[in-house]
Amino acid sequence: MDAQDAMLTARRALMGLGHLQTSGAADADHPLEEHEAAAGADRGTLDVRIVAIFAIAAGALLCGLPPLFLRAFQSPDAPFARIARAFAGGIILALALVHIIPEAVMELSEIVDFPIGGVAVLVGILALVIMDSSLTALWAPKDYKEQLRAGVASGSGSSGGGAATVKALRSACGHGHSHGSSGGGGGGKPQAAAAAAAHQRELHAHAGGDAHTHADDQGSHDHGHSHHSNHHNDSGDDAAEKGAVSAKDLISAAEEGAAAHAPHTHSCTSSLTAQRWLGSAGALGNVKQRVTAYTMELGCIFHSIIIGVGVGVITSERQLVIVLMVALIVHQGLEGMSLGTVLALTHFRLAKKVAMVVLYSLTTSAGIAIGIAASATYDHDGVTSKAVQGTLNGVSGGMLLYISMYQLIAEEFSREDLVVKARLRLGMIGGLLMGAACMCVLAIWS
Repeated sequence: MDAQDAMLTARRALMGLGHLQTSGAADADHPLEEHEAAAGADRGTLDVRIVAIFAIAAGALLCGLPPLFLRAFQSPDAPFARIARAFAGGIILALALVHIIPEAVMELSEIVDFPIGGVAVLVGILALVIMDSSLTALWAPKDYKEQLRAGVASGSGSSGGGAATVKALRSACGHGHSHGSSGGGGGGKPQAAAAAAAHQRELHAHAGGDAHTHADDQGSHDHGHSHHSNHHNDSGDDAAEKGAVSAKDLISAAEEGAAAHAPHTHSCTSSLTAQRWLGSAGALGNVKQRVTAYTMELGCIFHSIIIGVGVGVITSERQLVIVLMVALIVHQGLEGMSLGTVLALTHFRLAKKVAMVVLYSLTTSAGIAIGIAASATYDHDGVTSKAVQGTLNGVSGGMLLYISMYQLIAEEFSREDLVVKARLRLGMIGGLLMGAACMCVLAIWS
């Protein structure tokens, strides 16, 4: 066997697509010798496959568990943790596009003259979109849903969706607002940016008439405003409602856009910023983290079982099994680290996080054991075998593609602070490229 055939066989074996094939001429001319050679090769690779069961599981555990215990991975805003999540996104993205999807497309294209491989990938993406949306709606807190319903119900009229958005944000952040109107000023919906600028001009123009009270209670900033105009003099309200400044820019812009910039008093009782409320620190953000963790676990498990079966059925070429074992130790280790960085941000109990990493780590080993048991009767060229393995690869590849692009990369790189934090942005870009490069290099052997 030349080097090119060995490389192709290694790639097929990793995806669970078969083991080394001998030439048809050799089978016809020397059937007895070939049978004896195959039996000897099987005895020669069995011990390596058994070692691979434990070595690959150990590699996944050693890389997947540390993020659960290191504090640097557990803060959604820590620079190191954000770079690590960008690195994980690059790993999962390259895993889907370089390792899984091409093999699924290639194998399924041999069965039928139709791009069924692309359909399998599409099914994986759509399945995860539906699962993501449904689980988020199912697990969202009841009070959060009630606040959103109340905001939508009161969002009719001239300010429509803007009022609904403001009300939902205000309720979830603990904002209480009272608004007055001057004369007949009830209509009109100025743009949020223009309203915010007008609001700033009003603050400067009425500097002498503004009353501000600040109180600091365990990191919260209580901020009270009272705005006076020629038509409104609220001299009896000498102490405005108190609260912590939170989501100031978002709430102010939406408020001005929806209420035509009327004079108002407001209070805020949440200490979160707008970005963090919309992201990982809010009630819905916690649900999103749970959904991401479960879906990523599911996609990684499917992929790992298929990989294990592919290694377990290799009954010849001892050197090939050794190369695959080493490559898979790194492969599964990087994938396990990606899963660990996602689990570190969830509010699961530590025992549950560890159990999820352990379950993922054992799936490749379980696949190898299944492959060893089925190697005697496994038909790698059968239509059923190719159809099942290609379909599972396509679906899992689509799931991992969705997870990497939407739940990891887009989530991290859409955060607004990257606009002003150039060093962090460059670090995350470097982490993303490094993760993708690692998996691309591994594709040389696996």
